[in-house]
This record gives sequence, structure tokens and C-alpha cells, in this order.
Amino acid sequence: MIYIIMVSAFILYTYGAYRVFMFIFRLPSLGTYMLAGKLIRICDKTSVLDIFIKSLTVFVSKRLNIPEERLTKIKTYLRYYDVEMNAKDFAAEQIVKTSILCTISLLLYFIVPLFSIVMFFISFVYYFKCSSSLEANYKLKREDIESELPRFCATVTQEIKSTRDIVSIIERYIKTSNRALKKELEIVLADMKSSNYEAALVRFESRLSIGAISDIVRGLIGVIRGDDMQTYFEMLSHDLDVMELQSLESTAAKRPEKIKKYQFFILAAMMLMYFVIIAVYLFKMNQSSYL
Repeated sequence: MIYIIMVSAFILYTYGAYRVFMFIFRLPSLGTYMLAGKLIRICDKTSVLDIFIKSLTVFVSKRLNIPEERLTKIKTYLRYYDVEMNAKDFAAEQIVKTSILCTISLLLYFIVPLFSIVMFFISFVYYFKCSSSLEANYKLKREDIESELPRFCATVTQEIKSTRDIVSIIERYIKTSNRALKKELEIVLADMKSSNYEAALVRFESRLSIGAISDIVRGLIGVIRGDDMQTYFEMLSHDLDVMELQSLESTAAKRPEKIKKYQFFILAAMMLMYFVIIAVYLFKMNQSSYL
């Protein structure tokens, strides 16, 4: 009994410390790494099973009816992972894989009923986890872009005082930008060099659908047309700084609540450790009294 309590205390303490460590250093979980690896290698293998799954995917995709809004979201998520796959095909593939796991679980019911129930549960967890992980990681990248926009706007505000060459401004800023915004700016920069500047900026705005980017694009188009946008960018830069400060305050207010649920595991582990020490002491006291 004592050993069970000690093992339980160790497990709870380790898990609590792990969650607090992951939260403080903002590290992605193991599930996130596994999902990213699967998405990157989604079209690499050509085994018989993959061919079978792809055939079923095509069959289901033709008969699948998904709202346009949902398809647009999936398409956006996949683009951030550089997955060259149709959004409808991706949704159909998840349904096919879930159905295969459910079928296997039904077949296993006649051999190992308990394992069948576990497999059935895993199939549904896989389906919902895949969709939710895509959305969660997309939101993180969106937050990274939004956090960089105040600095980008401030840079543009200073640069347009001496030049109206938007391409050179973006090229210089890319060197110091964070990874999320850098990737998007490289796309819009290549688009601007191969087509009309204004059209490329409009596509950039519609691709991300972020309010602050719409405001920046509106100002950049004004600069291209020869308008005096100095005051506009100064006011926009101030507004973005205020929004960033509010976002940081909101994040700081939420942190204590998030840490509390992980501290519970550490607290429970420490209480169990004290309980073990007291129990061992009382047990020895009882033995010595009998002697």
C-alpha cells in the first residue's frame, strides 16, 4: 500500500512539474509535434494501405457535403502547414481513417471485447483531435502575426518619411521579422514583383483576414497612389500599440488561473509524500509497542 502511494505521488508530481515547465517556456506538446510530422509526410508514403485510403477518400469526397465556411477554414489551416491537399479531400480522409478504425474495433469485439472498446474510443479521439489541433496551431500562428504587426506598422511609419518604395521597405523588414509574418511577407513580396502592387496587397489582406492587416494594406495602397499617409500610419501605429498593451494585460491576467490547475498535481503529490512519511512512522511506532 505504501509503495502504491509513493508511486502515485511521484507520477502526480512529475506530471504537474511537466505541465508547469511547458507552460512557462511556451513549448508545444508531444501531440503537436506528432501532428506536424503526420501533416508534413501526408503524401510521402505510397503503400497499399495508402492507396486504399486515397481511393476511399476520393469516393467519400465526391459525396461529402461540407459548409463553404468550414472548407475555407480547413484550407487556411492546411496552407499554414504547407500541405498541398484539397480541403474537402482532407476532411474526407479523416472520416475514412476514423471509419477504418471503427471497423477494426467492431471486428475485434468478437476476439478481445475490451480492446475493441479502447480502439473505438481512440478512433473518435483521433478525428476530433486532428481538427482541433489544426485550429489551435493556426490560432497560435495568427497570434504571432498579430503580435508583430505593431512593429511592422512603426517601421513603415518611419520608412515612408524618406521613400515610397513599398517593395524595398518590405524587403528590409523581412530580415528582422518573426517567422510567421516573414513567411507571409515573402509571399506578398513575390506576388508584388510578378503582378500589380495593389492587387498583390489586396490578396495579402484577403488571405489572412486580420483587421490590423487590412488597415495597414489600406495605408500602403495610399502610399502607392501617391497620397500623404504619414499621419494615417502614425495614428494606426499608436492604435496598434494600445491594442498590444491590452492583449499583454489580458494574457498576464489569465496566467495565474492556468498555472493553478497544474499546481494542483504538485500539491497533491507533496501531500501524499507527507502522508507516506507519517504512515511509515506510525507503522514503526505500532511495531515497537507490540515488541
